[in-house]
Amino acid sequence: MLVSNNSTLNIFLANNSSQLKELLSQTNINNISNMIDLDSENFSSLKDISKLLKELINSIKDGSKSNINLENLFKNSDIFKNLGTLASNLSQLLKMLDENKNLSNLKISFEPFLKTLKDINNLNIKDMISNSGIFLENKLLNSSKFNLDFDLKANLLKIQEFFINKNDANSNENLKVINNLLSQIELSQIASIALNSNFIVIPFLWDLLEDGFIQMKQKEENKFFCQINLNLKEFGKLELMLFLYEKNRLDITIYAENKDSKSLIRKNISKLKEAFKNIDLVPINIKILDLKIKSDNIFKNFENIESEFTLSNKINIRV
Repeated sequence: MLVSNNSTLNIFLANNSSQLKELLSQTNINNISNMIDLDSENFSSLKDISKLLKELINSIKDGSKSNINLENLFKNSDIFKNLGTLASNLSQLLKMLDENKNLSNLKISFEPFLKTLKDINNLNIKDMISNSGIFLENKLLNSSKFNLDFDLKANLLKIQEFFINKNDANSNENLKVINNLLSQIELSQIASIALNSNFIVIPFLWDLLEDGFIQMKQKEENKFFCQINLNLKEFGKLELMLFLYEKNRLDITIYAENKDSKSLIRKNISKLKEAFKNIDLVPINIKILDLKIKSDNIFKNFENIESEFTLSNKINIRV
């Protein structure tokens, strides 16, 4: 179910399509446009969000788009880019907290999200996903079982309330950063419900990365598929498909946009294999191809996985 109030849109991730459709049938999409502040400096982004929500709600109501098309709607949208990266917005937030003694005690709650790529491991990535804010409302339903001290959305709502009550020019500037962060989380929550998956934005510091998207799907108990789209500043676009089977066997296809990227990957292929072996994964096949075909065609096989098989678990991560 969806719960809204004056300042934010809260979403219970029930992943129940029948409940969602019943709720959406009561939604007046014209109200979405009425919520936009015409004088807002972020009017363009708000207009894009309104358009996306209208298309999403209409598609779910009448079933005009498949899950794959809805996924592409979110993956290819410029809305996340227009809101800025989660990492850059969090960096601004930490600076803001340093300058405000009344909020400095909250800084420790946000610091775990700003990891460098090499500092991320299987333990802290689980914590980052759990505390990403996507699951806040589910946690509130079971508040006795969860500690909300490090939940990203819970702490952002605390800071938002603080600055709303101050109502001065500096606070209004700070609110823009906070609202961008909340918008990124809440759009991910909407995508999670619409796609019956977990659509998560995870920040980490990697200077080479302009934008990235990771999608993981489970076919059967021991078969997993992973699609990785990376846009790198110096190396262009890289698109990868990984298939994990028989517990630790791995097939990898890498599409590289430019020749230098392909050459660099080939040069370091032995290091890549060794890195996989160090985590008990055995790369059986690694193919390196030119990124010349349109992305929609490149990942047609990946999309067919969903149409041909019943996938028990899905997670989408934007980095």
